Amino acid sequence: MNSRVSRYVSCVFALAFAVLIPITLAAQVKAAATGRAPWDNSGSKWNIFVGYSYLDPNGAIAGAQSGAPGSTYGQINYGAIFSAARYFNRNLGVQIEADEHIQSEDFPIGDNNASFNSNDNFAGGSAGLIYRVHMAHITPFVHALVGADLGGSPYHADTWGPTMTGGGGLDYNAPLFNHRLAIRIFQADYQFIHADLSEISAFRLSTGVVWKIGSTAPRR
Repeated sequence: MNSRVSRYVSCVFALAFAVLIPITLAAQVKAAATGRAPWDNSGSKWNIFVGYSYLDPNGAIAGAQSGAPGSTYGQINYGAIFSAARYFNRNLGVQIEADEHIQSEDFPIGDNNASFNSNDNFAGGSAGLIYRVHMAHITPFVHALVGADLGGSPYHADTWGPTMTGGGGLDYNAPLFNHRLAIRIFQADYQFIHADLSEISAFRLSTGVVWKIGSTAPRR
């Protein structure tokens, strides 16, 4: 995959870490000044998620001989994911999301059967709606997103194509940093990707940390 895309997405993740720390601290100071607990039952206004992601794409690679080594997409064990959700009330919000699953495309083609290299790669971004059920200790959620992915394989140059994502997950609201940190126990998604001249059904599993910023409760 284009190394510039890889560096760009990696920089986005690094920038997210750098920006979120002062924003979170500022939100805590503001909450202390107003006398309102930032983790009240209304739920946070912003949720920023950064984590690890595993991708299992399924589909035949266009142009490859059926049944030949490397003719189907293989799982990618190491990836990264970032998302930002803005909630308008206790339950409903909008979300943007970006993920990156990169592996080199090596020859001979049969190498894609090795666990360390699937010989395919995907990176993309999406946006859509998210719905959560905010509770004291856990927050389950579901979301539906549309966007685009840049996919590649040894048979084709990397190409963009539309992506549809549907799934959900579960956050544990950890009592850390004044309840501003949550652990995303899991996020499980189904993706339909039309990229690399192929139609791909992919299962994505992610985990990581969530920064919770602000509150959807009306100001006093």
